[in-house]
Amino acid sequence: MRRSSEFCNAELGSEAMTRPRATVVLVVCMSLMAGACRVAAPDPSPTRLVLVTIDTLRADALAAYGGPVETPHLDALGARGVRFDVAISPTPLTLPSHASLLTGLDPTRHGIRDNSTFRLDPTIPTLAERFAERGFETAAFVGSAILDRQYGLDRGFGVYGDRMGADGSRFDAQRPAAEVVDEALAWLASAGESFFLWVHVYDPHGPYEPPPPFDVLYGHSPYQGEIAYTDAMLGRLFDALAARFPGEGTWIAVTADHGESGGEHGERTHGYTVYDATQRVPLLMAGSGIARGQVAPDMARVIDLAPTFVERFGLAPLPGIEGVDLSARLQGERVAESPPAYLEALGGRLHFGWSPALGLRTQRFKLIREPRAKLFDVVADPRETHDLAPTQPQEVARLEAILAKRLADGVTVRSNLEAGDDQKARLVALGYVAGEPTSAWSLSLESLGGADPSVEIGPIDRAMRELRAGGAAPEAALAGLAAPEALDPQSNLAAAELALRAADPERALAHARASLAERSGYAPAWVQVGEALAALERTAEAEDAFDRALALDQSSGEPYAARGRVAEAAGDRAGAKEAFEQALEARQPSTEAIWRLAALRIEDGQAAEAKRLLAELPGWLQHAPGPVLRLARAEQQAGANRDALQRVRLALQHAPGSEPLRRALEDLLSDRPVAAGP
Repeated sequence: MRRSSEFCNAELGSEAMTRPRATVVLVVCMSLMAGACRVAAPDPSPTRLVLVTIDTLRADALAAYGGPVETPHLDALGARGVRFDVAISPTPLTLPSHASLLTGLDPTRHGIRDNSTFRLDPTIPTLAERFAERGFETAAFVGSAILDRQYGLDRGFGVYGDRMGADGSRFDAQRPAAEVVDEALAWLASAGESFFLWVHVYDPHGPYEPPPPFDVLYGHSPYQGEIAYTDAMLGRLFDALAARFPGEGTWIAVTADHGESGGEHGERTHGYTVYDATQRVPLLMAGSGIARGQVAPDMARVIDLAPTFVERFGLAPLPGIEGVDLSARLQGERVAESPPAYLEALGGRLHFGWSPALGLRTQRFKLIREPRAKLFDVVADPRETHDLAPTQPQEVARLEAILAKRLADGVTVRSNLEAGDDQKARLVALGYVAGEPTSAWSLSLESLGGADPSVEIGPIDRAMRELRAGGAAPEAALAGLAAPEALDPQSNLAAAELALRAADPERALAHARASLAERSGYAPAWVQVGEALAALERTAEAEDAFDRALALDQSSGEPYAARGRVAEAAGDRAGAKEAFEQALEARQPSTEAIWRLAALRIEDGQAAEAKRLLAELPGWLQHAPGPVLRLARAEQQAGANRDALQRVRLALQHAPGSEPLRRALEDLLSDRPVAAGP
């Protein structure tokens, strides 16, 4: 597999039980003349399965797949087992991909299509349930709130570790691999001889914040640093397994839910396209009965793991399963043709109103519809840059027919869950759309109308990145966006916020009102209208807009936080404090209100109260330019220059390319006032 230079340079980066399955004894006749036969020693039967899923890990990031990151522990696992050269995930999203992994079904069959507002149908059996039915101990430890038990993947697990953060804060949405592995090791210390253990590590999902020394190991790429850190943490797990359970009785399987685009095809992260950058994942398996040091060249799918485990561990079948047993390939055999892999990314349709991205991948070809059909020879063109659809209509038609049948046989895209307020806050803290607070909705995939996500995602991605980073170039990100009437409601919201940061309230108002033109009952759009009107000194109209937002969504703290920002900008500190406190008391509290209120407390000489507030701030926000600049300015005004310097220097370690942070450091060293940021 050729390495993508764009990616390599990207800023990414119970009691012991008897084996439940009968052992097959192979009798080999060695000499008919002598009338003698001998019995070949069978492979030891596995009694333990450890399934590791690494979030957001594209295959070609690893050195074993031709990539830049050295992962000695994963490499050692592959060396004593089988590495699948091509493994395909059905979707570039964490929750639906893991649902496929644990059921052996594609999203069209299990019904989970996004990271919120979906719950696994209780009539669909899971791999963990099958293990539990046969007497295996079962446990899972996950690293992200996206896999919270409310989504239904906890069924069958006797232990399901999904508590985020040491204190379980309402804003904690993820935890580092070290904490997940620690919890898994504590469980393993008293585990019996037969178990199914699932360990999910959220690193290297963004925002990328590898701890020392991994933060400098790959220089410009914190994504690659997080991969190296994850490998080191998994090494602890593998070593503990080998020490506690020596021999071949443990099967270990490592894969990922999806990859990361890293700027390819206009997408910086994942969720909106189905190119191999996000769909080709690593797959390594080792244990008894698995060939050693083999590379399986035939394509495998994430949905093939469940039927393989069912077969090898003698579990009851999973009805209607779409995956196939990989056992033969684990013993070094090749197959005539791998079944095609179904692909879907519905984020563009669900969040922006674009066309969904649907596809089908074979060993050689990839069909993508978004909405126009595109065809790629993924063997000759692994980066999928040369569309063959115009010259190979017969292949397009063949794959289209298979895809159409998959969609026709699938379930309707229908929401069946409204996430709780705490869960919404955690999803938003991770940068995800948490789903609107409405009743269940459904979506038809029969019509693929809408904008091409591969075209639309680039400008929106840049805008969202600028907003998240709190950088100094909102005008540049804004310039790449279309006029308000050409944008969808969600994109208009991003544009409105960028325009406010660029001190262009008239344009902000135009974008916010364009969003309301299509979604008049959408509270966040009314918040943006209010902020734009306040910037235009139309105070009474701004207050009316904030009131409308609160009337539409009384659970959200964002309208209160917006009021606080307006009051603070006008010099009304008492009004700002009251609004920020209301924002924190809401059922969906605002994280922005935390650091803004903390800054006001610092300026009032209430450092201890500010520290208590900041303890609830999600980790990545503690180093984001917006909060850091405001807090450093407050510390500077309170005479705590040493604290301000320490805060800015630490943030620069996480974002060394941030121009606003560099300027703030210069201002502090020169005893000039620090700009307070957005």
